[in-house]
Amino acid sequence: MLEVELAATDLSAPGTPIIEVVNPAPGGGPSVNSLSFTVSGSGQNPIPSVDWLLPAGVDAGDPGLSLAIHGANFVNGATLQWKG
Repeated sequence: MLEVELAATDLSAPGTPIIEVVNPAPGGGPSVNSLSFTVSGSGQNPIPSVDWLLPAGVDAGDPGLSLAIHGANFVNGATLQWKG
């Protein structure tokens, strides 16, 4: 695990900075992936993300079901949109 301290100036404006890790030479280099980090404006809700569903699918014609949505940044009042 790697931890970093962010200063208040790093969080002073809304945006979505990209986070990546870089190992020094020799060899090393940037991480093979990066993640975005959301800094929301004061009073704004964060952007939710869906990580996985349970169940992930059903057969056509099955009776109704209870669908569990797992993710992050859900706030009170969040809703599910089915087929847009």
